[in-house]
Amino acid sequence: MVRIRRFSLTSPALTLLVALAGCSIGTNPSQGELGNVGLSWSDGLSCLLGCNARGSIALGATARLQVQDVADATRSRMTASSPDGSLVVEYDPEGSVAVTGARVGEGILEFYLDGALYDRFRWEIAPVSEVELQQELYVAVGTQGVHPLDTRDARGTDLKGRGALTSTVAPEHSEFFAGGVNPPSEGVGGAIVAAFAGANYEQVWFNAFAPGEGLIQVEAEGGASFEIPVRVVADEAIDSIELDVYYYERDGSRAAGVDASASAGGNAIVTAPCSWTVTEGARLDTVDRSESADVIGDGPHTVTCTIGTTSASIDVRL
Repeated sequence: MVRIRRFSLTSPALTLLVALAGCSIGTNPSQGELGNVGLSWSDGLSCLLGCNARGSIALGATARLQVQDVADATRSRMTASSPDGSLVVEYDPEGSVAVTGARVGEGILEFYLDGALYDRFRWEIAPVSEVELQQELYVAVGTQGVHPLDTRDARGTDLKGRGALTSTVAPEHSEFFAGGVNPPSEGVGGAIVAAFAGANYEQVWFNAFAPGEGLIQVEAEGGASFEIPVRVVADEAIDSIELDVYYYERDGSRAAGVDASASAGGNAIVTAPCSWTVTEGARLDTVDRSESADVIGDGPHTVTCTIGTTSASIDVRL
């Protein structure tokens, strides 16, 4: 089943904050059974300072980890494998290891130094039984993006890794949108995909063409299947816009960032496709149909987001 949590991700700033909240920043890496190697999940921007490697791995998914607490000279002499074939292992002496859940049960990863056992890690491997969306996929025509999916086992335990899910869009829905899980590395949501390239969670992507409704059909290794509804709305259907402002230093000067969130009939739009304007004397740094804008220029200014026939404005002081 697909569960939808009422949580809004409407801007790069909020996306980053949510991702950072996904792990405890600065968490000590998990130590192996012999105490010689530390591992932390390598989750793109969400684990910049390390997230310990406790948890479960999804069947058929690849989880990426950072190798820590090991000197460079030692790491280059290490190898890694799964003694019982429960995991497919790819070890990079530069400091990372990728493990793929090959069968349900216990997954064992062993490190060897000069051929002798150096450390051992264990995880539970479980099939995906449930998929959770942080926000319903209400999207506007002409928008594209990437959105996180959480996977869980039959007991509701969070599962790590990407690649356990495959997806298709029925031909009759292709006139409304393209989409699926685990987006291609180029084209769709480019900057977001690049920022979270190392993420250990599944992602759903969308590219909206015309108003309409459709489904992304999802299958998990192990047999479970899910349907993710996608609703594409025209700009004119968007009836509410909210703006938030924050301030920061940019090139030695004070600048403002403005984030927009939008809704249609009470349903939050995943990406607010704003056309931005600002009063004379300030400069906007943004792209067309974006949910965020940066404002540069001394003095008080008014920034406006317009989508279809709906507008919202906010004052900034620089």
